[in-house]
Amino acid sequence: MATLVRKQVILQNKTMKIEINDELFQKLIKRSNTLSLSRSQYIRLLIKQDLEK
Repeated sequence: MATLVRKQVILQNKTMKIEINDELFQKLIKRSNTLSLSRSQYIRLLIKQDLEK
């Protein structure tokens, strides 16, 4: 699911603000150890990781 969200963001526009499902976001946060990151920083991190693959 997270991969799908990342790919949609990349396809639409790397700098665009996206709406992400709150429940999904909470799951992503729990899976990672990045509680200090804000929502937008975390989304940017996901995009960056996806681009580096």
